[in-house]
Amino acid sequence: MIAMSLKKSSGRLDMKPLALLDVRLPDALQAMLENECNVIMLDDVDSWGPRASEVKALFSYQHVPIDADILAKLPNVVTVSNFGAGYDHIDVAACLARGIPVGNTPGVVADATADVAIGLALASTRNIVDGHIRYHNEPKFDPNWWGESFSTCTLGIVGLGNIGRKVAARAKGFGTKTLYWGRKRVPKGFEAELCVEYCASLITLLQQSDVVVLCVAATAETSGLMSTQEFKAMKRTATLVNVARGKIVNTDALVSALKNGEIAKAALDVTEPEPLPRGHPLLAMHNVVLSPHLGTAERGTRHRMMTMAVSNLQAGLAKENMPHPVPETTPISVSLPSNNKQTEAEQSSRLRLVVGNKAYSSWSLRAWLVCRVACGKEGFEEKVVPLAAPGSTGQKDVLMQYSPSGKVPALTDKHMNGLIIWDSLAIAEYVAELYPQECLWPSDARARALARSAVCEIHSGHESLKAELPTNCRMPPLDIEVGQHAAFRKPGVASDVGRICKLLETCLNCKWREEGDFLFGRFGIVDAMFAPTALAFLTFKPLLSLSARQYCNTIRNMPEMQEWINSAMSETWHIDAYENR
Repeated sequence: MIAMSLKKSSGRLDMKPLALLDVRLPDALQAMLENECNVIMLDDVDSWGPRASEVKALFSYQHVPIDADILAKLPNVVTVSNFGAGYDHIDVAACLARGIPVGNTPGVVADATADVAIGLALASTRNIVDGHIRYHNEPKFDPNWWGESFSTCTLGIVGLGNIGRKVAARAKGFGTKTLYWGRKRVPKGFEAELCVEYCASLITLLQQSDVVVLCVAATAETSGLMSTQEFKAMKRTATLVNVARGKIVNTDALVSALKNGEIAKAALDVTEPEPLPRGHPLLAMHNVVLSPHLGTAERGTRHRMMTMAVSNLQAGLAKENMPHPVPETTPISVSLPSNNKQTEAEQSSRLRLVVGNKAYSSWSLRAWLVCRVACGKEGFEEKVVPLAAPGSTGQKDVLMQYSPSGKVPALTDKHMNGLIIWDSLAIAEYVAELYPQECLWPSDARARALARSAVCEIHSGHESLKAELPTNCRMPPLDIEVGQHAAFRKPGVASDVGRICKLLETCLNCKWREEGDFLFGRFGIVDAMFAPTALAFLTFKPLLSLSARQYCNTIRNMPEMQEWINSAMSETWHIDAYENR
């Protein structure tokens, strides 16, 4: 049972759990937290020490370390909520050892932080801050005091994650030549959209860049990433901008590089240590611009972050899955059940996809294919519900237990308090948001718009074709001449086939597509939506162009598709209406 603090409110007892907060929040945000918990400051040990066993939550606002020693003093803590994306100040391993979930606020910080990165780059290269100080000290105009151009510079971004991409997008407006380096190269479509070039090594990027912006996450691998050798590789006229974490930079090496003229300037929103102690060399340097960790300090962003942090807190206190957990504390991959018996892996999985007979359910195939490619074989639980023949009145009642629409497919996200998503396209979109690294939509905006148009057309159109050529994954190619099946003479079928063929050619010949065998290069949602049609075309043999026929074979030969077909072959359910074609 959760220990509660009690107080009178509106004539009733108001029970709230006890939480520790590292640094007081602004009044509006503090009120949001106090609406959920009774709050004691972390440094007020005299107040919470005698009540340590009552403390249920830790709320981190200003990145004061939360380590194993603190956790050891709080035997009944059930949740840690972090205000911010970075959580390197939290000992996640210690939390994991205690089964304590940790939440953060990813994604929402990117725009505000990228704004600061560009602002620091401009302030440093164009001497805006130093000019402000000089003018206040002695108001005069010096025509011989010049800065460096940002608009024509070579910009190097270290880490092209959420923040790095936002920086690159803003840099496009300045016409910079933008390079990037990171753990892995992003898809070429993203590179084209952001106008960035990949560098195979950090040193290569540093050697070529006039302004270097650090956007990488703080990890064991990136700690001290910028040190003596890296500064020696930079241009002597270069500026270093850091909006990531102070520990990414070896501070002593930076001070030395600035003093010795190995680099020209630095503009830092974060430092190590933070804050800098009085008398630190960086505080006295005119070629250093310092801002006090303002990356996310923007009213709208901070309120969105607080909403996310409070949602994590609420879920943790309720022993429910956090909506925004840190990756280490949210393993979502589980073993895919091979039979109908519920296993421990099945019980602990995050996503459950309910599908119909694999032999017949084309809409189930579309959603399953997206999940299978994005999540992997062990990344979701699968439940097959046998479908009745067309016109069955009892089938909807059976399916209503899985979906409010009474239809398949339906996806349940257990980490979202049992959220149910129905309709194959809605499921595909949801999975794309859960797994952005899989790039299920083309990275080029123009190709993405075309792909979405094609998906909507195949999702809502071509009813004549769907009615006359229903999916049956067990059917081999028919022993007939191309284009001679009787269905092609039915009203609307031939025109549907012609339109689909034209649509395939439009996608395959799109000048914005990436290299690859699928419609826009790599597999995406658009391919999943076309997959049942591709199988039907191979079975019923309409007249296709060579490229369209090759694409249909590409779909059928996918390992994931073969897995689906093999399962369909092993099914014992049989519906005459779908077999006698």
